[in-house]
Amino acid sequence: MVIAFGIWCSIVYALAQYELAGPFVLLTVFMCLVYFGTSSGRQRKKTELSAYSVFNPNCVRLKGTFTAEQFENELLRRPLDTNTAS
Repeated sequence: MVIAFGIWCSIVYALAQYELAGPFVLLTVFMCLVYFGTSSGRQRKKTELSAYSVFNPNCVRLKGTFTAEQFENELLRRPLDTNTAS
């Protein structure tokens, strides 16, 4: 971590010669906030489903997921298909 910070400081110093250190610092702070804000760091349990159905066994959707098929059926006022698993 110390080496990475040293490299980052070197890049900031080099970019300061061209007056680009400010945008570089803002961009790296923003990227760090996005990375640490979106990664929880915990692993999912084997029985816990992902919010993205493609990562679930057999592409199982979460209950209550709004699908394109459901949206299309509602727009075209088709009857609800109660036989599909959700």
